[in-house]
This record gives sequence, C-alpha cells and structure tokens, in this order.
Amino acid sequence: MSFFGKLKQGVSEASQKAKTTVEVNRLKLQVQSKQGAIKEKYALIGSRVFKKIEKNEPLDTDEEIKQHCEEIVHIREEIKDIQVRLRELNEEKDCVCGNVVGLNDRFCPACGHKFEERDVVEPQTAELQEGDIQQIVQAEDDASKESDLQAAVCPSCQEAVLHGAKFCGGCGQPLT
Repeated sequence: MSFFGKLKQGVSEASQKAKTTVEVNRLKLQVQSKQGAIKEKYALIGSRVFKKIEKNEPLDTDEEIKQHCEEIVHIREEIKDIQVRLRELNEEKDCVCGNVVGLNDRFCPACGHKFEERDVVEPQTAELQEGDIQQIVQAEDDASKESDLQAAVCPSCQEAVLHGAKFCGGCGQPLT
C-alpha cells in the first residue's frame, strides 16, 4: 500500500473513531437526562404521597402516582435501549457475572466465564468531513488514556489485560 493510501486509511480510521466517540458522548448525555427525569418523577411521587398521608387519604386510588410510576418504567426501558447501543459502539458485552468485557474477549477477566466464539467484524471506514480534526484529536486522546489502563500482560498468551483482572480475557488463564 502506498504512503498516501496508508495515510488515507489512517485518517479514515481516526475519523470513524472520532464519530463513534461523539455518538457515545451523545448517548451518555441522553442517559443522564433520562436519569434526571426519573429523579423528578420520584420527587413528584414523594410529594403526592406526603400530601395524601397528611390528609389521611388512601394511596391506592391515586392515578397521578400510578402514571408517574408507569412513566418511570418507560424511561428505564429507554435507558436500557440506549445502554445496548452504547455497548455496541464501545464493542462491549455483558458477562453472566455482571462485568462488562470487550466484544472480542473469549473469557471474562473477573470470573473466568468462557464466551462462545464469534466472528470479528471490522468497522466500516468513512470519508473525512470538514470539522472532524478536533474530534480525531479527542478520539486519539481517549485511546491513549484507555491504553494506559492496559499495562499488564498475560503470562500465558502475552495478551494485554486490565489492571486488577483475575482472569485473562484472551485465554482464560487465572492471573492471581
């Protein structure tokens, strides 16, 4: 591959990482906003319950409280959908133990659970758009911070492991 071909590929990959970072941050803001809405609903419910108790009125007949509860359930479902999208963008999956691991990890670093083998899908590249340079720089900064967390190496397969992991994500070797 020529120098310019490699340069174009590198810029395209950096552009894709930057776009992913922007999307992840947008989704995280949505989650925070929805969590704030849930807190507001909790406050409204608490206020309504207090007023009912203060007046010695029964709580089970209050439709406003029921409506707020239904809205909280709906918002929680929206948050779960956003978190699924965040896992996809971050190339992560959930382990049976509740730990979040990389999409390509074959073993959970926390509990050693073995995942089913799956095909690795390469992300699609995109053309560089105007104004993407700052996003590229931010994505590179984020990537370098993330690489600082992966300083340890598995003694068995030499794959990088997160600090504090109990098992290697690549081969399942216990690290303690």
